[in-house]
Amino acid sequence: MVLLIIFSILAILADTLFAIAFSWEWWLIIPMAFVFFATCVLIYALICWLLAVFIPKNDTKPPRKFYTFITHMTCRFLLKIYNVKIVVEGKELLKKLGAFLFISNHQSNLDPICQIASYDRKDLTYIMKDDFMNVPMVGNWLCSSGHLPLDRVNNRNAIITINKSVNRINQGYPIGAYPEGTRSKSKDLGEFKDGLFKVAVKSRAPIVVTIIDNAYRVKSRFPFRRTKVLLKVCKVIDYEEIKEMNTHQISEIVRNIVVEELQKSRQKYSWLN
Repeated sequence: MVLLIIFSILAILADTLFAIAFSWEWWLIIPMAFVFFATCVLIYALICWLLAVFIPKNDTKPPRKFYTFITHMTCRFLLKIYNVKIVVEGKELLKKLGAFLFISNHQSNLDPICQIASYDRKDLTYIMKDDFMNVPMVGNWLCSSGHLPLDRVNNRNAIITINKSVNRINQGYPIGAYPEGTRSKSKDLGEFKDGLFKVAVKSRAPIVVTIIDNAYRVKSRFPFRRTKVLLKVCKVIDYEEIKEMNTHQISEIVRNIVVEELQKSRQKYSWLN
């Protein structure tokens, strides 16, 4: 919201000054306001990229507060642009926790944007697929903010990322992951990959099980219709509850919780069906 207000004010000021200076016709004022707004966004993106481009992508430092704060603000701005209304349940549980493994189902590219913007944990970063992290400008910023790339083809590189995630939690920071491995692009839930749960086993960290629902509809409704998206913290599983289990057993328990909570939420909210 803050960025949206700032960009809007700058666009209006620039539009007014240019209209006075160049004696524009009245019909030019509105389209040029949109042009100035877009220019503000592009300048902002360029500044963010310049701040991140000199930080190596294999940087192992913990999340930098400045970068995570800007990421949080940007995600909130993007939700306004995408006309998304977030309904959050249980986020107070996260405030009581230190480091943890954050697990969620995965419906769309907007999932981490919704979660970063809404859970008030600016130190939460994610394990993300490496091809997304290789996107120019975006990838530089995400790496600078502490997000970790996951190579889904090379197992050796994947193990390196798992170990980095364990170190991140041991440093006192939460890390998020989507065990389905890819977006479902629907309300369906895919099978979970067991390997990600090695992070919880090796770090002895609690697992925060969450759900996101209705995010898959944003793409088809944008920009003319608002979309409600549900975020819910379902359960915190302490390490003591899973220390005798293997990763497959842990994965099954977490997936069953997600299935049950999705069903409950769809019974509670008619707009999820």
